[in-house]
Amino acid sequence: MTYRRRSFFTLIELLISMALMSLVLSALTYFYYQINQLNRESEKIEAKAFRLRYLENRLMSVLPRTIAPNDKQKDFYFFSGTSSDTFNKVGNPYLVFTFDNSVNLVDPQYSNHVIGRIFLDNENNLSLAVSPTSKRWQEDRLIPLKREILLDNVSDLRFSFFTVNNMNFPSGSWVAEWKQSNEQLPALLKIEITEGIGHDKEKKVFVFPLPNSNENIIYSQ
Repeated sequence: MTYRRRSFFTLIELLISMALMSLVLSALTYFYYQINQLNRESEKIEAKAFRLRYLENRLMSVLPRTIAPNDKQKDFYFFSGTSSDTFNKVGNPYLVFTFDNSVNLVDPQYSNHVIGRIFLDNENNLSLAVSPTSKRWQEDRLIPLKREILLDNVSDLRFSFFTVNNMNFPSGSWVAEWKQSNEQLPALLKIEITEGIGHDKEKKVFVFPLPNSNENIIYSQ
C-alpha cells in the first residue's frame, strides 16, 4: 500500500501571508489616495488658472476698445468713483467707460458704442455691466442692462491710472482716481484684485494699455 504525503500551510505561514497581503493593500490604498489628492489639487490649480485667464481675456476684449474723448458721436465716458449703493460693494471703486462693442447680431441694442461698468458687488463678484449709450435710452422704459460675472470670490478691487501729459497730475505717475472732467484717457489702466476671503487671500494685478489715449509713453534707453 502506497501512502501520499499531503502538504498543508502551517498557522505561522498563513499569518505571515496575511500580514504581507495587508501591507501590500495598505501601500496600494495609500498610493491611490495620494494620486487622488494630486489630481484634486491639479484640478483646483487648473480651474483657478482658467478663471484668471478668462478674466484677463474678457477685459482685453473690452478695455482696449475704449473710445477716445474726441469721438464724433460724443459718447465719451471714462471715470472712476466709489459708491455705497446696492449696485456696488461699499468701500470699493467702480469704473465707467464707453467702448465699441462692434456688431451684436443676437441683441442689436448692445452693438457699437455701449457703456460699461466694472465693479465689485455685495456677493464678492467682480462684474461687468453693459448698457446702450444714453442716446438709445427710451423714455418711460427701464434702461437695458446686461451683467456678467467675470470672477467670483473677490474681496477687494482697486484701479490705478497712469498719466503722462495730464496737467492735473505729475508727469509719469499712477493715480487712484480718474474724473470725467479730465476729458481724456489715461495711457494705462491697472486693475488690482484680491482673490479669496479670510486668511486665504492672493493679490492679482492686470495692466491694460488704452490705444485711443492721446498720451504717449516714451521709454528712455
